[in-house]
Parts: sequence; C-alpha cells; structure tokens
Amino acid sequence: MLTYLLEQHYGLVLSDTEFSDDAVIHEHIDAGISLADALNFTVEKFDLARTDHRGFSCQEQSPFITSIDILRARRATGLMTRMGYQTITSVIRGGKQA
Repeated sequence: MLTYLLEQHYGLVLSDTEFSDDAVIHEHIDAGISLADALNFTVEKFDLARTDHRGFSCQEQSPFITSIDILRARRATGLMTRMGYQTITSVIRGGKQA
C-alpha cells in the first residue's frame, strides 16, 4: 500500500525513499507509527508536493495523505476485504500485530 501511495500521490517509487529499507518499515510498525503519519512525516521532511492535484484552486492544497487516500489505496491494492480487515486496520493505524 505504501508503494501505491508513493506512486499515486507523489510520483515516487519505494526505492526513492527511506522506506526501501525493510528495517525502517519495521521500526515504524514497532513504534506504533501509523502509515499516514510515517508518510506525512516524510512529505514534510522533504517538502514533497502531490502530483495528483490537478489545476488551479483558490484554496491551498495540502500535500499530506488523508484517511480517504488510505481507504482508496486499500481498495486499489485489494486490502479492503473482510478477511484480515481488523489486522490490516490495526497495522495501518500503528497498532501492534497479534
């Protein structure tokens, strides 16, 4: 799902980020950091701009990932299923795996 979010919203591949190292991902999970928080920290740290925002808007467009983006990514990657739903939700929110 992280790969999808990076490609869809920032035009990046996983190897362009610190998340290309599995140990970094495990550290975030073990620390209870949610997927959105981990990704948004990277967005802020490197001043990333979303590539999926089109056109001009009089309102400032946030570069950060939202819960709606997470839900859309879950659907697009096939993780919006009943089987394992609670486990996936827990991990995304930064919870510990059972």
